[in-house]
Amino acid sequence: MQQPYLTYLLTNAERDAFYAGVSRDLEFTVMAHKRGFADSFTKTHDIFQLVWWRPHNSLISALHDKGKINSMSLRRITGLIERDNPELRELSPSPADQVA
Repeated sequence: MQQPYLTYLLTNAERDAFYAGVSRDLEFTVMAHKRGFADSFTKTHDIFQLVWWRPHNSLISALHDKGKINSMSLRRITGLIERDNPELRELSPSPADQVA
């Protein structure tokens, strides 16, 4: 079975900068950000803590969601995360490990 597309949000330790992305392999993607192999913005701002993700049935849907998130204010992004993760704690990158 193919993994769904995921829209995800990463943040830094201060929780004052966020990065929205799309992936089919969240575990690999988060590890790439942590090791500095990914986007230069995340590397420059030490953004590698996974705090939110949402599954999608299609790449188009995931990219649309990412675009909506990228247009949000910092306050709205924080509110989105806090609905599912009130403490903005770092999550496991494996959707199978998440507790509903």
